[in-house]
Amino acid sequence: GIDLSARMVAAAAAAHPAATFRRADFLELDPSGEYDCCLLNGASQFFADQSCLVGAAAAAVRSGGRVVIAHAQGAAFVAGEHRGNPAVARSCLPTPALLESLAEEHGL
Repeated sequence: GIDLSARMVAAAAAAHPAATFRRADFLELDPSGEYDCCLLNGASQFFADQSCLVGAAAAAVRSGGRVVIAHAQGAAFVAGEHRGNPAVARSCLPTPALLESLAEEHGL
């Protein structure tokens, strides 16, 4: 797993000691195409450019791999976060139509 927050990496490592976690900026990773799936759970709202985010995720997964964008509290919650603090929650969850367009644009 990858997270920009050292605190989140430590929490993930403590909860899942058999897995590998590291602190990194997702958009600055070398595209490896080695992963089966890229799960962006509760994270996409922190990226202003959703196309750039989907492009980086697409580059991380192998051919036929999956990119999943989700938030446990849903799109309305994320929209409220964005309205309340747009400097932190830089965007809303992409709509299904936007996701479909971005997936096609990035070869997913």
